[in-house]
Amino acid sequence: MGLMNSEKPARNRGRSSEQSRSKPIRRSLKLSLELANTGKQETLSDLWNEYARAVSDFLDRLLAHEDLSEGYLKGYDSRLSYRYRQCAKRQAMKLFKTWCQSPKKKNKPTLRNAAMTLDERFIQVQAANNSFDFWIKMATLDKGHPILIPAKRYAYLNHYLADWELVPGGRLIRQKDKWFLMLTFEKEKPALKAGQIKAADIGYRKLAVTSEAEVVGEKLPELIEKADRKKPYSKGYYRAKEEIKRYVNQELKKLFSGDVATLVMEDLRQLKSGKRGTWSRAVNRQFGFWIYGHALRRVKELGEVGGVHCPQVPPAYTSQRCPLCGHTEKLNRRGERFQCRRCGLEHDADYVGALNILSRFTGEPIVPQVIKPQLEYFSIL
Repeated sequence: MGLMNSEKPARNRGRSSEQSRSKPIRRSLKLSLELANTGKQETLSDLWNEYARAVSDFLDRLLAHEDLSEGYLKGYDSRLSYRYRQCAKRQAMKLFKTWCQSPKKKNKPTLRNAAMTLDERFIQVQAANNSFDFWIKMATLDKGHPILIPAKRYAYLNHYLADWELVPGGRLIRQKDKWFLMLTFEKEKPALKAGQIKAADIGYRKLAVTSEAEVVGEKLPELIEKADRKKPYSKGYYRAKEEIKRYVNQELKKLFSGDVATLVMEDLRQLKSGKRGTWSRAVNRQFGFWIYGHALRRVKELGEVGGVHCPQVPPAYTSQRCPLCGHTEKLNRRGERFQCRRCGLEHDADYVGALNILSRFTGEPIVPQVIKPQLEYFSIL
């Protein structure tokens, strides 16, 4: 690539055969191309328009069961180079394959978003020796005359540049009339740790409570209410959403402190399923700021990098089941409090949920702890 790679060892050098077979961890980061001048922005737009036209034409041929042979590509009437046509063909074939696998095929597959997946023949990231940090060298419609787009580092990117390997190529995307380059980084997976097993209950009033009665992200409701007061889709609205995401990322790291080797979570992917019409408009609006999907992905990413196993269990009734006597009833939970209507166990509802998540994973009953400074005591009435 020309950036950092020359300082890194070869990818498979000095590894065991088992390590070489395992897939590396990959992460994608966005690099803004806003420093490109007007002429370069127009060059990118011209390239995209020609590329999108080619992808659309290739999709039409695939739908008509016509070939995309080498002869056809070479004779295709386009300002794109032959290599760019090959990229457009691959992207069209990928879209077509996804469309064929979809159960609903109402409309023909289309390239909905401005995105070009390109290898190192088209995009190179090079270190700069002036006021900029990088130069993005990119092939254009004018063959033999690439453009150079300046770019700057940011804090999150610096971490990956220091500890990860930059994968050649990139994904050029346009969002809200602004161009970005998606860079991909990778590193080897660490060995799974051995140690403590604990569970975490992801919530709305508290981001997470663990089976060790640790509380994470207590400021989340405050940040959500702040975001809810902003005018929808204003600059302040998007800043507030980013603040929530940063806070969630920061707080979730606390779940991996100590010697935790397995962190069990609920599978919340279907959380909103069947809930249509059950919540008020105000609740729905605030609920939209609770990025639980992002939280689950972030937990998985942190576990992957840290060698922590992060399995998920079904969420049914974890907040309604008594971990002491096993009695399950909807009325056991009242808001943030849990009180068993059979044995009288009383405790924080999220803590009870975490205990049930852990019990569901281990298959063993978990006895609630009596004292934890971050949560209230429980009592048996």
